[in-house]
Amino acid sequence: MNYTTAVSVVIITVPHSHPAVRVEKHKNTWKTGDGGRRDCACVLSGDTSIATSEDNMAKATTIKEALAKWEEKSGEKVGEAKAVKLYGQIPPIEKMDASLSTLINCEKLSLSTNCIEKIANLNGLKNLKILSLGRNNIKNLNGLEAVGDTLEELWISYNLIEKLKGIHVMKKLRVLYMSNNLVKEWGEFVKLADLPSLVDLVFVGNPLEEKYSAEGTWIDEATKRVPNLKKLDGTPVIKHEEEEREGES
Repeated sequence: MNYTTAVSVVIITVPHSHPAVRVEKHKNTWKTGDGGRRDCACVLSGDTSIATSEDNMAKATTIKEALAKWEEKSGEKVGEAKAVKLYGQIPPIEKMDASLSTLINCEKLSLSTNCIEKIANLNGLKNLKILSLGRNNIKNLNGLEAVGDTLEELWISYNLIEKLKGIHVMKKLRVLYMSNNLVKEWGEFVKLADLPSLVDLVFVGNPLEEKYSAEGTWIDEATKRVPNLKKLDGTPVIKHEEEEREGES
């Protein structure tokens, strides 16, 4: 497969039996020359590479294969490493399989820019503190309960998440980056208030945020519902009571 880089799109030349495929930036779906759509298009940082699981193309990379490549490149053993980077595999990883259980000492795991649809097999990662899953095809948060007692940061922007069911298990979660997902209702957003340690949230690019930012009320409405936040979308949160005290002094 040949890869050609453009400024904001990536053009791939595929075998003769396939139409040319164009990937739009920040989309997780192929738009094909025949008018169809195929899931799983992942653009790497800087739009310099892409990964695809198109049928009849290269077989998906397994976690076991990705770990073997990482060991060879890093010179570390997966059972000893504290930080493991499996992002941007070509062909992409599609499943979080049982091979993840070998990461017994891992504190930071990066699986971003692949084509993962489900969070799974995190049971063996007893020391995991940071999990990076941005730019995949993840639709829900099921599977996080396995690391609910240890995870402090979850990076899961650019996915397909609409519902936040199951988020309450993350009792130690301090940082949640989930921009550019599909959350559109306050009823889902308020579930973040069940996270007692959450202080830093990035939510820009969700339909809910876009709607209320357009009205100029996003910050007020969001922080009213999740009052423990200290930073929202990169901006420090100033509490109204603090403003009042400053005015009195």
